[in-house]
Amino acid sequence: MDNVFEELQKYIDKRVEEAVNERMAEFELQFMNPKKLTLKDFLIRLGVGSTKWGHGLECTEFAVKYCHDHKIKPGKQLYSALVENGFSERELRSAKEFSFELKTPLYRRVFYIYENSDRAPSNTQFITMVEAYYYSSIVENSDKTAGSQ
Repeated sequence: MDNVFEELQKYIDKRVEEAVNERMAEFELQFMNPKKLTLKDFLIRLGVGSTKWGHGLECTEFAVKYCHDHKIKPGKQLYSALVENGFSERELRSAKEFSFELKTPLYRRVFYIYENSDRAPSNTQFITMVEAYYYSSIVENSDKTAGSQ
């Protein structure tokens, strides 16, 4: 009888370990300190990377910073600034769609409303949500840190 329980315990331990390993990226994301992430690191964890044009990550980083710094929504002004700085709307769209296909744990958290969608969010939705999530996480975390001192 003890042998059966030992085998059952081994089976349970193995399944628990597999389940934890599968969700480890989500656990790390849940307990990481967003304040310590640069925007570039945040975008990488979001699944934004190089595109076939080569600058998807840099283009997306520029777009998010530009919209935040100039307090604008993505549109003609942003797309003109992208071109002036050597990027294109196509690079931004490609990086966003790659992120949508990859669906990292962070992507699923930020874009949970698109979870069952066949289409990636628009460039405007993508940039707006990334900007809001990233900068609110930093501000929220800064407020908690300042309040505890």
